[in-house]
Amino acid sequence: MVSRHLAQCVVAGAVLSSMVSTLQAADLSPGPYIKGFAGYSDLEVEVDDGEGGVSRFDADGSVFGGALGYLAPWGRGAVGIELNAYADDANKRADVLLRDPETGNSSEGSLELQGDYGYGVKLLLGGFVARKVLVYGFGGWQWYRAEATVGRSDGSFTRDSEQFEGARGGVGAAIPLVGQAWSVQVEYSRSFYDEESFSEPTQDLFTVGLAFTY
Repeated sequence: MVSRHLAQCVVAGAVLSSMVSTLQAADLSPGPYIKGFAGYSDLEVEVDDGEGGVSRFDADGSVFGGALGYLAPWGRGAVGIELNAYADDANKRADVLLRDPETGNSSEGSLELQGDYGYGVKLLLGGFVARKVLVYGFGGWQWYRAEATVGRSDGSFTRDSEQFEGARGGVGAAIPLVGQAWSVQVEYSRSFYDEESFSEPTQDLFTVGLAFTY
């Protein structure tokens, strides 16, 4: 009976040791990777309020896309580069005052902002903590396209596309899963776009992605 319990303990110990070894093997593997991600987009712009000032206009919605990257070890951390592309469904419609550029008069109207897509490149640098979870910061350059529709009280409207570009910065964490090939990446970033028709547009992205290193 004692020998039977002893054998069971040995088997249980072997299983536990195997599980621990598997978890310990869940480290990020360097090399090229592909990633799919989804999350939340918040686009903020400042628009002419029709009375000589500006008002903040927020459009938000879902975002999903993919990325290709390369991660290389660097000292006690890692460096990497990543190319991304995503579809953006940020949307907002609001009643606004529209100023006639010729007469200077203002009239009631509407503005609708609809996100379209974005793409960009970023460089990242981070360090490993807690079972080699990679915590990193990144910076890069981002392009973004949105569609603006201006409606007037007489029923007419004007639709125009806006192409923004500017610097992007953010932070993230890459969490290894069981095995060395798969990881979850959680990121927050802000893009500061150059002024086009709108004043000082910015975009916040909150995403969760699943990456595979090959």
